[in-house]
Amino acid sequence: MAEDLRAKIGMLVADRYRLIDLLGEGGIGAVYLAESLTDRSRVAVKLLRSEYTADQEVLARFDREARVMTALVHEHIVRAWEFGRLPSGDVALVMEYVPGETLRSVYGHTRPLPPLVAIEIARQLGGALAHAHGQGVVHRDLKPENILVRRQADHRPDIKVLDFGMARLLVGQNAPLTAKGAVFGTPEYMPPEQAMGRPVDPRADQYAFGVIVFEMLSGKRPFSAKGPLEMLQMQIRQQPPSLSDLDPSAPPAVSAAVLRMMAKRPEDRFDDIATATRALIDGAWGALRQSFPGLPPSPGPVR
Repeated sequence: MAEDLRAKIGMLVADRYRLIDLLGEGGIGAVYLAESLTDRSRVAVKLLRSEYTADQEVLARFDREARVMTALVHEHIVRAWEFGRLPSGDVALVMEYVPGETLRSVYGHTRPLPPLVAIEIARQLGGALAHAHGQGVVHRDLKPENILVRRQADHRPDIKVLDFGMARLLVGQNAPLTAKGAVFGTPEYMPPEQAMGRPVDPRADQYAFGVIVFEMLSGKRPFSAKGPLEMLQMQIRQQPPSLSDLDPSAPPAVSAAVLRMMAKRPEDRFDDIATATRALIDGAWGALRQSFPGLPPSPGPVR
């Protein structure tokens, strides 16, 4: 019988957070909205499903996610504060609560996204990834579902990257948690080296970032497959189309930058995520300023 995740609503976590609603669920856990008993502030609490609380590999992944998210302090990365096993036996991760919707949901409102919105999302995402990479962390499962978007008072998007459960630590305790050659992640956004079970570095996130930008600007993914295995083969072998092929009005510099980010060989991509993001921004903004000379200078630095 499937676990009744809503039955945990009302439960007290760490003696000070009461679960008040179920925000979402995944394969191994669920995320709840919780309220602090001390100041009525709200947090998000991720709980493992009960069937996984004794699974050592799942626990190791959960622990890794907690360590990574606790260490990463950046305005565009969801912050985590506490992690541990509760007296009830549940395993919990207490995180910042970010009201908003996923980038996948935003796609549902308008396809493709307005260029200015896509540029700002790309700038913020690039900054978050550059920070993570600077701390020796590769996300490895970047996708629209792992990017939260909320609207600011001036209607500009404000994003937060979440779900570092697949993250690879390049420094410190970096022992792999999966068997050599195993493939984990989301096929539609997976770089070829990860699809082949090979070691990854920050350029893996750059590939997934390129797919996301392609989707934001074109309204579709570079590849369409009948199933996960076919998609993995396309990621490994098939060259993606250029944005200019789908939309002749796409700025050539942006189309070239996205294609380079999605290069099959990591060494053919940009040296780092900040350089890739800057190429996207400069290319898009240069084209926009030709059409709208009154636009202000390009968005701020990638940081």
